[in-house]
Amino acid sequence: MLHFYPKPVGILLGICLLACSKSGESSDFKPLFKEATGVLLASDFPAEVSGIADSYSQPGSIWMIEDSHNGAVLLQVGHDGALKDPVELPGATNRDWEDLAIGAGPDQDRKYLYIAETGDNARQHNEYAIYRLEEPAAGVTTVQNLVKIRFTYGDGASHNTEAVLVDPATKDILLITKEKPASIYVLRYPYSTNEINIAESAGATKLETVTGAAIGQDGQELLLRTYTGISYWKRNAGESPADALIRAPVSISAPMEPQGEAIAFRKDLGGFFTLSENAGLPVQLRLFFYQRN
Repeated sequence: MLHFYPKPVGILLGICLLACSKSGESSDFKPLFKEATGVLLASDFPAEVSGIADSYSQPGSIWMIEDSHNGAVLLQVGHDGALKDPVELPGATNRDWEDLAIGAGPDQDRKYLYIAETGDNARQHNEYAIYRLEEPAAGVTTVQNLVKIRFTYGDGASHNTEAVLVDPATKDILLITKEKPASIYVLRYPYSTNEINIAESAGATKLETVTGAAIGQDGQELLLRTYTGISYWKRNAGESPADALIRAPVSISAPMEPQGEAIAFRKDLGGFFTLSENAGLPVQLRLFFYQRN
């Protein structure tokens, strides 16, 4: 026998059934990370942070960069939100810095910062670069011996890229474009520091408008962020980072940020940080931390 409910009752019943179904599916599910907690930043905090990386040389600090129309400088903020002394980079030019990564480099006993000179909103540039430098020690205020890794894309096209990863095992640099869908390109190590390198196509993600990326120090976990969400991958055995990013991700619940762009794992893998630009809005930013469950 068919039963017909008045429309409001039918809608309410449908909601109840959906809620019960979701409850049953998730009763034994434990999220990978806790809900984000935010530290309120000062009203004069840098407004256009586009990339962050948790520091190894200065525990409790996060390195930051700002994008175009800002200086060639490394900024620092404490995990507590306190702004620290900057590091000048007179050997670099900030055409449009869009992400910051930290990881392995030529010397296995050191950590290196990778600054992505890869922004190109108008898709007008033919050449891009990654600046690499040894992570500055405490008390260092200027670094001049940067290495510039120049490259073009193997398809001959111009791309706007705001997300960069460095594979800890191979030292390959992964570039994830801000396109629809977000394409993946790889600079294979060892890359030339004298000649122009070619970034090879390595497929596409299931995301679009990717604005930041992070990889854990063991290389097994990856994060990509967009303006509205965060996606997570755990690599399978024998799988490259690029292969993992092609798979469907796990979505992580995140608070809305004015213009979410920066993301980084904490160096001990106990969680990850996110930071936003203020998008020209009269708001105070927060440094968010997602603790691992």
